[in-house]
This record gives sequence, C-alpha cells and structure tokens, in this order.
Amino acid sequence: MRKLAIAVALASTALASPAFARDDAWYVGIEGGASIAEDQDFDVSGVNNNANADLKSAWDVDGIVGYDFGSFRLEAEIGYKRAQLTQWSSLVSTPAGAAATARPAGTYADAGGPATNLSFMMNGLLDFGDDAGLSGFVGGGVGVAQTKVSYSIDGSGPGFLADSDTGLAWQAIAGV
Repeated sequence: MRKLAIAVALASTALASPAFARDDAWYVGIEGGASIAEDQDFDVSGVNNNANADLKSAWDVDGIVGYDFGSFRLEAEIGYKRAQLTQWSSLVSTPAGAAATARPAGTYADAGGPATNLSFMMNGLLDFGDDAGLSGFVGGGVGVAQTKVSYSIDGSGPGFLADSDTGLAWQAIAGV
C-alpha cells in the first residue's frame, strides 16, 4: 500500500502548476488533476505477491499554504487521491465476506471499489529562472499518508477487503 501512496503522490506532481508566490510573502493554492495509480500486490496466506488489484487512473486534489523566502519556498500540503479497482486476480481463494463462501483462485473483471489516499506533507522548493522569462522549481516533501481500500468482487455482494494503512510518505516535485 505504501507503493501506491508514493506512486500517487509522485504522479500528482506531474500535472500540478506552481503556486503564484511573491518573494517574502505567504501564498495559498489549490491543485488538481489526474494521477497514475500503481497496481497493488498483496501477500495472501503468507505467500508474497499472490494477489493483484488492477487500478485505473485516478484523480487528485491538493491544498497548499506556503511562504516564499525568495529563491526558497516552504509549504504545507493536504492531498486527497482516489482510484478505482477494475480487476482482482489471485492465485489463492479470495474471501467474499464474513458470511459468504470464498471465491476460487482466478481473475475477476467484475471486481470494484475505491482506493483512497489522504496525505499531509511539508515541502521545500527551490525556484530558478526569472519572473519575466522561463522559470521553474524543484524540491521534495515528507509527511504522512493514509491509504484505504474497500474492494468487492461483485458490486452487489459483500466486500472481501476493507483495510487501511498509515505511514511515512515522500515526494519529489518539479515544474516549469
């Protein structure tokens, strides 16, 4: 799940535009766009990577508050990303809910459900270029992210996976 959080955070920066920051001033911004969600591999029954969740492209929205020190910016970011399960594959039987029987090993194209990520990051950015011409920024951030999933094989049936994980998150940031 940590790989999903990292991939989503990195992908979200590709479509983000820089905040309109002036030297020695506070700024706020809202960013949004598409992100590329990495498929998730699961360890079931103690066996590594014997189940896989295929995710389709996602969307994300971020809010930022920062201060521009001149050529360096420091900002706090809150981000929310959401992807959708399109297919579940497993080499072992998949539980279909507490009261239901397990599904046999196989690929289920009728699987569905959301994978969401909520992150709180502190970012440092170095600005280059001049305001009248080509300019850009590079930087990185560190923080905490929580990923939640709620998957079911058949949309009308019970879910088989509802879990969340919170951990350290990081991101690389660049833009022009």
